[in-house]
Amino acid sequence: MIPNFSPQTYNVLFDLDDRNLFVTVDPEKIQTYLCAAVSLEGSSIIPLPEYLKLDEIDKQKPGVVTYLDRDLKPIILKSGFVYSHARTDGVRG
Repeated sequence: MIPNFSPQTYNVLFDLDDRNLFVTVDPEKIQTYLCAAVSLEGSSIIPLPEYLKLDEIDKQKPGVVTYLDRDLKPIILKSGFVYSHARTDGVRG
């Protein structure tokens, strides 16, 4: 089971450098996950939270949700960065 999995998910991108990291993509957002093959609870998929301060590490936080501009199409996940294609209207200045 993937926690908080959106039923509108249309793509899953696996990181080219870290096989345990992946993102799910739906029309509005990206969610980031880590596959933990070995943990105290057995193998699991963990939604990755954002920690802004060291004292937050011990607190349970929900996974980060990144909202997408509707013109962006995520195409590659590499080293934790999502690379996207941006639609253009073809108008020149």
